[in-house]
Amino acid sequence: MLEHVLWEFLLPVGLIAAVFVAVEYRRDWRIARYLFEDRGRAVVYGTAGVLVAVGIGTTYALGDPAAAPHYAGLDTYHLAWTVFFVGVAATAYGGRHYRIATAIHAADAVTPATVPASGHVLVDGVAESRREGRVVSASDGSPALVVQRGECPGFGAVEDQVKSARGQALVATERRVVPFDLTGPDGAVRVDPTDASPGLLTGRVDGDEIERVLAPGDAVTVFGRAAGSDSLEATVLAERDPEALDQFARNSRRLIHVGLPPAVVGYVGMGLAAGIP
Repeated sequence: MLEHVLWEFLLPVGLIAAVFVAVEYRRDWRIARYLFEDRGRAVVYGTAGVLVAVGIGTTYALGDPAAAPHYAGLDTYHLAWTVFFVGVAATAYGGRHYRIATAIHAADAVTPATVPASGHVLVDGVAESRREGRVVSASDGSPALVVQRGECPGFGAVEDQVKSARGQALVATERRVVPFDLTGPDGAVRVDPTDASPGLLTGRVDGDEIERVLAPGDAVTVFGRAAGSDSLEATVLAERDPEALDQFARNSRRLIHVGLPPAVVGYVGMGLAAGIP
Protein backbone atom coordinates (compact mmCIF):
# COMPACT_ATOMS: atom_id res chain seq x y z
CA MET A 1 0.00 0.00 0.00
CA LEU A 2 2.89 2.37 0.77
CA GLU A 3 4.12 2.07 -2.79
CA HIS A 4 0.70 3.05 -4.14
CA VAL A 5 0.53 6.02 -1.76
CA LEU A 6 3.93 7.24 -2.94
CA TRP A 7 3.32 6.84 -6.64
CA GLU A 8 -0.38 7.62 -6.89
CA PHE A 9 -0.73 10.42 -4.34
CA LEU A 10 2.51 11.94 -3.07
CA LEU A 11 4.25 11.99 -6.45
CA PRO A 12 1.48 13.94 -8.31
CA VAL A 13 1.10 16.32 -5.37
CA GLY A 14 4.87 16.81 -5.27
CA LEU A 15 4.99 17.56 -8.99
CA ILE A 16 2.17 20.11 -8.64
CA ALA A 17 3.99 21.73 -5.73
CA ALA A 18 7.25 21.84 -7.72
CA VAL A 19 5.53 23.54 -10.65
CA PHE A 20 3.83 25.97 -8.26
CA VAL A 21 7.17 26.90 -6.66
CA ALA A 22 8.92 27.22 -10.00
CA VAL A 23 6.24 29.48 -11.45
CA GLU A 24 5.90 31.58 -8.34
CA TYR A 25 9.66 32.03 -8.09
CA ARG A 26 9.40 33.96 -11.32
CA ARG A 27 6.19 35.73 -10.30
CA ASP A 28 7.38 37.13 -6.97
CA TRP A 29 5.27 34.64 -4.99
CA ARG A 30 2.13 36.65 -5.65
CA ILE A 31 -0.24 33.69 -5.59
CA ALA A 32 1.35 32.35 -2.41
CA ARG A 33 1.02 35.79 -0.85
CA TYR A 34 -2.60 35.92 -2.01
CA LEU A 35 -3.31 32.59 -0.28
CA PHE A 36 -1.64 33.42 3.02
CA GLU A 37 -1.71 37.21 3.36
CA ASP A 38 -5.35 37.24 4.43
CA ARG A 39 -6.27 35.05 7.40
CA GLY A 40 -9.75 34.29 6.10
CA ARG A 41 -8.46 33.03 2.75
CA ALA A 42 -5.74 30.98 4.44
CA VAL A 43 -8.30 29.30 6.73
CA VAL A 44 -10.74 28.50 3.91
CA TYR A 45 -8.16 27.18 1.46
CA GLY A 46 -6.18 25.41 4.18
CA THR A 47 -9.31 23.66 5.41
CA ALA A 48 -10.16 22.63 1.84
CA GLY A 49 -6.66 21.20 1.36
CA VAL A 50 -6.86 19.27 4.63
CA LEU A 51 -10.30 17.94 3.64
CA VAL A 52 -8.92 16.62 0.35
CA ALA A 53 -5.92 15.02 2.08
CA VAL A 54 -8.11 13.43 4.77
CA GLY A 55 -10.57 12.19 2.16
CA ILE A 56 -7.84 10.50 0.17
CA GLY A 57 -6.16 9.19 3.32
CA THR A 58 -9.31 7.54 4.64
CA THR A 59 -9.82 5.63 1.38
CA TYR A 60 -6.28 4.28 1.60
CA ALA A 61 -6.71 3.40 5.28
CA LEU A 62 -10.11 1.71 4.87
CA GLY A 63 -9.90 0.33 1.35
CA ASP A 64 -7.60 -0.58 -1.52
CA PRO A 65 -7.56 2.06 -4.28
CA ALA A 66 -4.98 -0.04 -6.19
CA ALA A 67 -7.70 -2.62 -6.83
CA ALA A 68 -10.10 -0.07 -8.33
CA PRO A 69 -11.63 -1.29 -11.62
CA HIS A 70 -10.70 0.22 -14.98
CA TYR A 71 -13.20 1.08 -17.68
CA ALA A 72 -12.16 2.20 -21.14
CA GLY A 73 -8.66 2.78 -19.86
CA LEU A 74 -9.81 5.02 -16.99
CA ASP A 75 -9.05 4.31 -13.37
CA THR A 76 -12.35 4.87 -11.58
CA TYR A 77 -10.67 5.78 -8.29
CA HIS A 78 -8.59 8.61 -9.77
CA LEU A 79 -11.53 9.79 -11.85
CA ALA A 80 -13.57 10.05 -8.63
CA TRP A 81 -10.56 11.74 -6.94
CA THR A 82 -10.57 14.41 -9.65
CA VAL A 83 -14.31 15.03 -9.25
CA PHE A 84 -13.87 15.25 -5.47
CA PHE A 85 -10.96 17.69 -5.78
CA VAL A 86 -12.80 19.95 -8.25
CA GLY A 87 -15.91 19.96 -6.06
CA VAL A 88 -13.98 20.89 -2.92
CA ALA A 89 -12.02 23.58 -4.77
CA ALA A 90 -15.19 25.17 -6.21
CA THR A 91 -16.91 25.05 -2.82
CA ALA A 92 -13.93 26.67 -1.08
CA TYR A 93 -13.60 29.38 -3.71
CA GLY A 94 -17.28 30.27 -3.54
CA GLY A 95 -17.42 29.85 0.22
CA ARG A 96 -15.01 32.71 0.83
CA HIS A 97 -17.69 35.23 -0.10
CA TYR A 98 -20.86 33.19 0.42
CA ARG A 99 -22.07 35.14 3.45
CA ILE A 100 -21.56 38.55 1.90
CA ALA A 101 -22.93 37.36 -1.47
CA THR A 102 -26.09 36.10 0.23
CA ALA A 103 -26.46 39.43 2.05
CA ILE A 104 -26.05 41.37 -1.22
CA HIS A 105 -28.63 39.14 -2.89
CA ALA A 106 -31.14 39.81 -0.10
CA ALA A 107 -30.39 43.52 0.41
CA ASP A 108 -32.97 46.19 -0.36
CA ALA A 109 -32.09 48.86 -2.92
CA VAL A 110 -32.75 52.30 -1.45
CA THR A 111 -31.86 55.92 -2.11
CA PRO A 112 -29.53 57.94 0.15
CA ALA A 113 -32.54 59.71 1.70
CA THR A 114 -34.44 56.49 2.45
CA VAL A 115 -31.73 54.46 4.22
CA PRO A 116 -33.44 52.61 7.12
CA ALA A 117 -32.24 52.63 10.70
CA SER A 118 -30.77 49.12 10.43
CA GLY A 119 -30.22 46.25 8.02
CA HIS A 120 -28.17 45.67 4.87
CA VAL A 121 -28.89 47.91 1.90
CA LEU A 122 -27.69 48.79 -1.59
CA VAL A 123 -27.46 52.51 -2.24
CA ASP A 124 -26.66 54.28 -5.52
CA GLY A 125 -25.35 57.82 -5.47
CA VAL A 126 -22.50 60.21 -6.10
CA ALA A 127 -19.57 60.26 -3.69
CA GLU A 128 -18.74 63.70 -2.35
CA SER A 129 -16.36 64.94 0.33
CA ARG A 130 -18.01 65.91 3.58
CA ARG A 131 -18.42 69.49 4.74
CA GLU A 132 -15.07 69.46 6.52
CA GLY A 133 -13.50 68.68 3.14
CA ARG A 134 -11.19 65.86 4.23
CA VAL A 135 -9.64 63.91 1.38
CA VAL A 136 -6.66 61.63 0.76
CA SER A 137 -4.30 61.66 -2.20
CA ALA A 138 -4.05 59.16 -5.04
CA SER A 139 -0.62 58.39 -6.46
CA ASP A 140 -0.95 61.19 -9.00
CA GLY A 141 -1.76 63.70 -6.26
CA SER A 142 -5.44 64.05 -7.15
CA PRO A 143 -7.99 64.20 -4.30
CA ALA A 144 -9.65 60.92 -3.39
CA LEU A 145 -12.01 59.48 -0.81
CA VAL A 146 -10.85 55.85 -1.03
CA VAL A 147 -7.54 54.57 -2.37
CA GLN A 148 -6.42 50.95 -2.56
CA ARG A 149 -3.09 50.08 -4.13
CA GLY A 150 -1.46 46.67 -4.52
CA GLU A 151 -0.35 43.85 -6.78
CA CYS A 152 -2.75 41.51 -8.57
CA PRO A 153 -1.85 37.83 -8.09
CA GLY A 154 -3.02 36.88 -11.58
CA PHE A 155 -0.83 36.29 -14.60
CA GLY A 156 -0.14 38.45 -17.63
CA ALA A 157 0.71 42.10 -18.04
CA VAL A 158 -0.64 44.43 -15.36
CA GLU A 159 -2.38 46.47 -18.07
CA ASP A 160 -4.37 43.39 -19.10
CA GLN A 161 -5.51 42.72 -15.53
CA VAL A 162 -7.19 46.04 -14.74
CA LYS A 163 -10.61 45.02 -16.06
CA SER A 164 -10.34 41.31 -15.25
CA ALA A 165 -9.18 42.05 -11.69
CA ARG A 166 -12.51 43.52 -10.64
CA GLY A 167 -13.52 41.65 -7.52
CA GLN A 168 -10.02 40.22 -7.16
CA ALA A 169 -8.20 40.78 -3.89
CA LEU A 170 -4.86 42.52 -4.29
CA VAL A 171 -1.77 41.62 -2.29
CA ALA A 172 0.67 43.87 -0.44
CA THR A 173 -2.07 46.48 -0.34
CA GLU A 174 -1.98 50.04 0.90
CA ARG A 175 -5.29 51.68 1.85
CA ARG A 176 -6.26 55.26 2.57
CA VAL A 177 -9.88 56.22 3.27
CA VAL A 178 -11.96 59.04 4.71
CA PRO A 179 -15.71 59.17 5.44
CA PHE A 180 -17.73 60.70 2.60
CA ASP A 181 -21.27 61.65 1.67
CA LEU A 182 -23.25 59.58 -0.80
CA THR A 183 -25.65 62.01 -2.43
CA GLY A 184 -28.76 61.59 -4.52
CA PRO A 185 -31.54 63.79 -5.88
CA ASP A 186 -33.44 63.52 -2.60
CA GLY A 187 -30.70 63.77 0.01
CA ALA A 188 -27.44 62.31 1.29
CA VAL A 189 -26.10 59.70 3.72
CA ARG A 190 -22.75 59.55 5.46
CA VAL A 191 -20.62 56.54 4.46
CA ASP A 192 -17.85 55.05 6.60
CA PRO A 193 -15.55 53.08 4.21
CA THR A 194 -13.06 51.95 6.88
CA ASP A 195 -13.77 48.23 6.38
CA ALA A 196 -15.08 48.40 2.82
CA SER A 197 -13.66 46.43 -0.09
CA PRO A 198 -13.18 48.58 -3.22
CA GLY A 199 -12.64 45.43 -5.29
CA LEU A 200 -15.46 46.24 -7.72
CA LEU A 201 -13.96 49.59 -8.67
CA THR A 202 -12.02 49.37 -11.93
CA GLY A 203 -8.38 50.09 -11.18
CA ARG A 204 -5.72 51.94 -13.07
CA VAL A 205 -2.17 50.88 -13.75
CA ASP A 206 0.69 52.52 -11.87
CA GLY A 207 3.98 50.76 -12.59
CA ASP A 208 3.65 47.11 -11.56
CA GLU A 209 0.65 47.79 -9.34
CA ILE A 210 -3.08 48.42 -9.67
CA GLU A 211 -4.63 51.38 -7.90
CA ARG A 212 -8.36 51.62 -7.23
CA VAL A 213 -9.63 55.10 -6.50
CA LEU A 214 -12.98 56.57 -5.51
CA ALA A 215 -12.78 60.30 -6.15
CA PRO A 216 -15.22 63.10 -5.31
CA GLY A 217 -17.92 63.20 -7.98
CA ASP A 218 -17.70 59.48 -8.86
CA ALA A 219 -20.96 57.56 -9.23
CA VAL A 220 -20.84 54.53 -6.95
CA THR A 221 -22.98 51.74 -5.52
CA VAL A 222 -22.44 51.08 -1.83
CA PHE A 223 -23.43 47.85 -0.10
CA GLY A 224 -23.31 48.04 3.66
CA ARG A 225 -25.07 48.02 7.00
CA ALA A 226 -27.22 50.95 8.01
CA ALA A 227 -26.10 52.50 11.28
CA GLY A 228 -29.03 54.86 11.68
CA SER A 229 -30.96 56.51 8.88
CA ASP A 230 -28.17 59.00 8.23
CA SER A 231 -25.12 56.71 8.33
CA LEU A 232 -23.90 53.66 6.45
CA GLU A 233 -21.02 51.29 7.29
CA ALA A 234 -19.81 50.24 3.86
CA THR A 235 -18.82 46.65 3.07
CA VAL A 236 -18.40 46.78 -0.72
CA LEU A 237 -17.85 49.73 -3.05
CA ALA A 238 -18.71 49.18 -6.70
CA GLU A 239 -18.92 51.35 -9.77
CA ARG A 240 -22.52 52.16 -10.59
CA ASP A 241 -22.92 48.98 -12.57
CA PRO A 242 -25.54 46.83 -10.85
CA GLU A 243 -24.75 43.91 -13.15
CA ALA A 244 -21.18 43.64 -11.81
CA LEU A 245 -22.34 43.51 -8.20
CA ASP A 246 -25.21 41.14 -9.02
CA GLN A 247 -22.84 38.87 -10.95
CA PHE A 248 -20.42 38.77 -8.01
CA ALA A 249 -23.26 37.76 -5.67
CA ARG A 250 -24.64 35.16 -8.10
CA ASN A 251 -21.29 33.57 -8.90
CA SER A 252 -20.20 33.18 -5.28
CA ARG A 253 -23.45 31.48 -4.32
CA ARG A 254 -23.52 29.42 -7.52
CA LEU A 255 -20.06 27.98 -6.85
CA ILE A 256 -21.26 26.61 -3.52
CA HIS A 257 -24.34 25.05 -5.09
CA VAL A 258 -22.35 23.63 -8.01
CA GLY A 259 -19.34 22.51 -5.97
CA LEU A 260 -20.98 20.57 -3.15
CA PRO A 261 -22.62 17.78 -5.24
CA PRO A 262 -19.38 16.84 -7.11
CA ALA A 263 -17.50 16.85 -3.80
CA VAL A 264 -19.98 14.40 -2.28
CA VAL A 265 -20.27 12.26 -5.42
CA GLY A 266 -16.51 12.17 -5.86
CA TYR A 267 -15.87 11.11 -2.27
CA VAL A 268 -18.53 8.38 -2.41
CA GLY A 269 -17.08 7.22 -5.74
CA MET A 270 -13.60 7.04 -4.21
CA GLY A 271 -14.91 4.89 -1.39
CA LEU A 272 -16.78 2.54 -3.71
CA ALA A 273 -13.81 2.23 -6.08
CA ALA A 274 -11.52 1.49 -3.14
CA GLY A 275 -13.84 -1.28 -2.02
CA ILE A 276 -14.99 0.37 1.21
CA PRO A 277 -18.28 -1.31 2.27
